[in-house]
Amino acid sequence: MIEFIIELVVVGILLGVSYYFHWFNWINIVLYVVGALIILDNLWDFFFQSKFTVNNWAYEVDEQYIQLKRGRLFEHYEMIPMTKVQFVATNQGPILRKYGLYTLRIGTMGSEHSIPGLPEDEALRLREEIAHYAKVKEVEV
Repeated sequence: MIEFIIELVVVGILLGVSYYFHWFNWINIVLYVVGALIILDNLWDFFFQSKFTVNNWAYEVDEQYIQLKRGRLFEHYEMIPMTKVQFVATNQGPILRKYGLYTLRIGTMGSEHSIPGLPEDEALRLREEIAHYAKVKEVEV
């Protein structure tokens, strides 16, 4: 939402400057088109993309692999061998905290994977299960 507001403010300022300094008319047309595209993109993100992302996540954990599937139109499958897992962590930002959800992060040597929007008990159980299978040691701070 903050990004959307900033984008509209920038386009609005450019339109104001364009009218004040009497820039070419094609610049005004381009700015109106950019503003419309910003609005359409944010409507898509808010109403459709988040629904496709949340409703189309699946995962499975066993002693050998972590299997992740995401996407509806373009499905992405990932298999992470337990022997490659270096860390597993749970994150919770302010919006997720409001709804009691967590994001589970799984780190390997070359990349990081995540499972978003897990309920607290499931996220903590899954974190412990993956750590047990991968034999990840907890570091005392």
